[in-house]
Amino acid sequence: MTDIPQILYPVFDRAHGINVSGKASPAFLVPHKFADDDDLVFREFEFSENMIDRIEAKWQALGYKSSRTVPNDDPFEPGLMTRYRRINAMKVPGQLLTFSVHANARKMGDTWEKSRGMAYFTSVGHTLSDEMCKRLYKFSEARFPNVYHYKKDIRAVYPGLEANFTVLMAKGAAILAEIGFQDNRDDVRMLLSESFRNQYSTMVVEWLVAENILLNQIHQSNERR
Repeated sequence: MTDIPQILYPVFDRAHGINVSGKASPAFLVPHKFADDDDLVFREFEFSENMIDRIEAKWQALGYKSSRTVPNDDPFEPGLMTRYRRINAMKVPGQLLTFSVHANARKMGDTWEKSRGMAYFTSVGHTLSDEMCKRLYKFSEARFPNVYHYKKDIRAVYPGLEANFTVLMAKGAAILAEIGFQDNRDDVRMLLSESFRNQYSTMVVEWLVAENILLNQIHQSNERR
């Protein structure tokens, strides 16, 4: 528990669903082709759900509230516009922040590729999301210094990549995380690791706590004016 008031209200957005084809490692999609990789079976929606479970549990253990675009007892993809409408319908007494958890892929998922690393996306144009994403990159790079972090430009003040993904266009701030490549053997080993999942979920909560503290400081400064 914490005595710092909640101003930041995260909405956790799971990747895809059990009914979406692809979105998995080659060891899952073409097991006959990669029989020796049976320890690298990975599905993006399962990973995303598990990561959100961990992040939300640690966040709520502090006494804070959060929401989801897809209930954790619903394994199916509701549709991007349904996610968008659910976010827009949410009413919170503070700052809404959508955090969408994904794993990347270089190709279609039926071959192992060389690309590795993480990336964080915001919508096109400068918004509050870019400020939050800049700080997320610092937390992420500090916790995982040996993992490559893709950026818009190495010299950019705001390093987040930009794309008008549907959930990034809903109200409030929004960041979409692409955590590792599900068609790279080394990244899949990392994503399946209990240690990585625990460290990553802890890092995200530390970042969310820092964002909430900053919003409290801004609120207190505005009240003194």
